[in-house]
Amino acid sequence: MTRGELARYYFLHLRLYSEKLDIYRYVDPLIRPILESYYASNYYYRELDCYRSQPVPASTGSYDWHRDNYPPGSIKAITYLTDVASVEDGPLVVAAGSHLRFKPELGLYGPRVPKDQVEGRYELEPCLGPAGTIVLFNNNSIHRAANPSRGYREVLNTLLLPSVTAGRPAVKGTDVSSPPSFLQKYTR
Repeated sequence: MTRGELARYYFLHLRLYSEKLDIYRYVDPLIRPILESYYASNYYYRELDCYRSQPVPASTGSYDWHRDNYPPGSIKAITYLTDVASVEDGPLVVAAGSHLRFKPELGLYGPRVPKDQVEGRYELEPCLGPAGTIVLFNNNSIHRAANPSRGYREVLNTLLLPSVTAGRPAVKGTDVSSPPSFLQKYTR
């Protein structure tokens, strides 16, 4: 498979800002109580992306064990847009406890971790659930998207960070008062 073919199947890009706002309107009310408790302050969304994972012949990219290497205090919220009922559906898999004693390194993005340094050393937690399930995790934990062996998996991937700004979290310069339409538009 060429890099271009992989990109076509691997990422479902959201190019329109209005689509990202629909995502924000849907996800934020669901996770707000957890984030307010976790941060004990305000927070903001740094990234809002949507990914489609499909079976590939060789693991690469997010299918490899890695850490995101973001600043301390950042977390990821993964929202399943398709059902992820078993390992065959390509769940997010997190190596429990692997974030402990990890210190992010400036300028290094997504360092890969060899399989033999993960498997057998950590308890691996596949995160399963129906469409709409939201998984919050420390993105500096070792994690990966399991290569689905059937169909595909679509997820909303958001990066959150603590914020000193007052008021509810928002996407800069937007009005988020209208109802969400993202799920009706993109879920199968």
